[in-house]
Amino acid sequence: MATYTYNQIINTLKTIAIGNPFIARFGPGEIEQHDTDSSESTQFPICWCVPQTVEIGENALNYRFRIMVMDIDDTSDKNQQEILSDSLMTLIDIIKSFRYAGGSDYTLQEPPAPTATPFSHNLTDYVVGWYADITIETAMPNSPCDIPEL
Repeated sequence: MATYTYNQIINTLKTIAIGNPFIARFGPGEIEQHDTDSSESTQFPICWCVPQTVEIGENALNYRFRIMVMDIDDTSDKNQQEILSDSLMTLIDIIKSFRYAGGSDYTLQEPPAPTATPFSHNLTDYVVGWYADITIETAMPNSPCDIPEL
């Protein structure tokens, strides 16, 4: 297994998400930090990737991310059932794509299998969707020769 960096994982997630016909936009970082001033801020549904933790093992890095898929609803939740159905299927597609895209560079850690959780959130607009926490494992060389000299 080769070392796969944080940037490479985010770029892979972005490629997978944007490649899904039901995703209009992808973003990484805290969801509250999404760019509301951008012309893209009105493009929905979106996939958002929130970094959680990185476990630094002896020979591996385990990156934990929260993957969120959401769409706009009004506060009466009149479209909630439809949005939850569509966004869950899209989240499942993204997880499956990531599961099978890694080859020898990384693996999606299972068990446990990712668990999807519904949510609603007030951003610039009221959104409804699902999130799942996933763990990506990649190799980390463990040799004193890999440490840069100070």
